[in-house]
Amino acid sequence: LGPFGAGKSLTLREVFRRLRSDFYNNRTPQIPLAINLRDHWGQQHVDEVLRRHGDKVGFDRPAQLVRAWKAGQVLPLLDGFDEIASPVMPMGRDAIRKSREEALRVIQAFMRDARGRSGVLIAGRDHYFDSIEECKKLLNLPSDTVFIEVGEFSEEQAVVYLKKRDIHNDLPNWLPRKPLLLGYCASRNLLEEVVGIQEDGGVALAWDRFLDRICEREADLSQDIDSDSVRRLLEDLATRARTFPQGSGPLLDSHLSDAYKNITGFEPLEAARTMLQRLPGLTARDQEVGARSFVDDEMMEALRAGPVARFIQNPYLDFGVQGLAYPLTDFSCSVARHLADNLSIDYGKFQVAAEEAAHRWNNPTLALDIVLTGAGSWEDERFDAGGLRIVAGLGDVVNLEDHPIKGLELQGCMINLVRFGREGSEVNIVRCSILKLEGISDQSGLPPAFVECDIDEFDDRGTNAAIVRSELPGPVKVLLVMIRKLFLQRGSGRLESALTRGVTDSLQPLVAPVRDLLLSQGIVYYHVTDSRTIWHGNRTHRARVLKILESPTSSNDPLLRSVEELSVH
Repeated sequence: LGPFGAGKSLTLREVFRRLRSDFYNNRTPQIPLAINLRDHWGQQHVDEVLRRHGDKVGFDRPAQLVRAWKAGQVLPLLDGFDEIASPVMPMGRDAIRKSREEALRVIQAFMRDARGRSGVLIAGRDHYFDSIEECKKLLNLPSDTVFIEVGEFSEEQAVVYLKKRDIHNDLPNWLPRKPLLLGYCASRNLLEEVVGIQEDGGVALAWDRFLDRICEREADLSQDIDSDSVRRLLEDLATRARTFPQGSGPLLDSHLSDAYKNITGFEPLEAARTMLQRLPGLTARDQEVGARSFVDDEMMEALRAGPVARFIQNPYLDFGVQGLAYPLTDFSCSVARHLADNLSIDYGKFQVAAEEAAHRWNNPTLALDIVLTGAGSWEDERFDAGGLRIVAGLGDVVNLEDHPIKGLELQGCMINLVRFGREGSEVNIVRCSILKLEGISDQSGLPPAFVECDIDEFDDRGTNAAIVRSELPGPVKVLLVMIRKLFLQRGSGRLESALTRGVTDSLQPLVAPVRDLLLSQGIVYYHVTDSRTIWHGNRTHRARVLKILESPTSSNDPLLRSVEELSVH
């Protein structure tokens, strides 16, 4: 399991090479078979997959693969379980799960047939399933399945990688340590330049600068397109990828041509088509010839913010992309807030843009994107949606705990996470499908604002209010509240005043000492803009502090001991 660009397919390729070597050197009688699952969408039987695979790789006797499989002589390496879902977005959480179950029947068949014959190696994105339990069930995994996660480089691995490229500077906090992104930057001689982009104005600004740099580089190489047009092309493509349920594509030649026509007003001629094939930030997908993906999810999410910010500025122009099947993430919203600030968009425009998106353009997901972006822009006060009703929109994180909203009704929407704040929010949530609801312990605790909602999971343990009510030492309570505020939302900085919100008066004197301890250890940092101090969590410490948040009573992290020793003077 792992995110895009972490190296899942490369890992499977290396496993394949080693198993092939073992076979040729008589160390194993079993033959490795590396299968791109995207080539087998809609198939449900192992023999179908084996025959088609044989045809695709030019093996002239594919029936022999079926015989070898039944004889236990094949080791299947199945790459991309997230690539075989239906390209049509079904509505409703149950419908989505049913669609996933249907798409994954071929893997279930492999697992069923493999028992007693061989092991199976399966790879796919870590966030494809709603839970690890659903993963086990839908892939038909046995109880002794081993789960292996690949992710970003550790700091030590990143240092080794950079030294091999003769770069001796530290990577900035904002830059993902994913091998594919670093490799992309290195291959285009961008690493040294990227390393120099610091977070003096926050994570969103750093990404804004990074996108400008790579677009300027491409414009210099092309000489027939300016950097702003290159960026808008990439933003258009990142938005088009939102029409796919997984939010990542694949992007085909037709998508590239449509984006070029949308930005320039002309059909791409031969020179333009050549330029489109080498657009920065895109890479070929192993699973489909001629298709493209962005080299990094965060890059794609940052690019999606531009069209949303420009629509807020002028909501009377068509957004350009209908049928959004994937919402803006909280990180995308933070970048959109930064871009909206650059455009000097005032409070009222957010209200108007959300209304126009929902009613004039019939784009409820865009309307919810705008509301959530606006709610985070004025976190010292409730965001007023002006009585807006959004029907059948998609939302990632609706954070009513930290970003209270009033004057909003969500009806029939699908939302991944709702963080419920008992004070300050006036949102009616009617017949919505919610994957997880934080701040409420069970169905009986739902307030009247939730009407006939389908909620998969309740969690009242991890909210700020629950932490403050716990029996933990005071300094640890403050630490956990601060970690939640700074690390749960990627790339989203918090005003200094927000760090104290939700902390009782008796604990307020501990906020500054805990914050200063985290600052001294490089776990958090801040920047000042427009006389406001904005605090951020250092992404290199994210996994560590989230483990503390998950189990503060059993964690042996020395940070907890240091915090417990703090006293109020």
